[in-house]
Amino acid sequence: MLSESRLSPPRQPWGLISSGHGALDGFLRGGLARGKVHELFAGGGEAKEDGDEASAAGFAAMLALIAQSPGKPLLWLRTDAAQRRIGRLDAAGFAA
Repeated sequence: MLSESRLSPPRQPWGLISSGHGALDGFLRGGLARGKVHELFAGGGEAKEDGDEASAAGFAAMLALIAQSPGKPLLWLRTDAAQRRIGRLDAAGFAA
């Protein structure tokens, strides 16, 4: 038989990153876990609305800026195909 402590979610030593949106943070049980990899996707299905992928990238960039510690690097990964479809982020925009 499993103990209750084994059923509870693991403790996050780095804390959580709040998106600032109550409903989203509630769904995420307080926010995104620091020190973890998170992957975001645009709307599902083959008939995606124009701008869904760019909106998802912008949302991910906003979360990354909230989460980034001053003076620490930010790792941004995307496929070549995604960059061809929706463009790339401008590093100068992050520095502003």
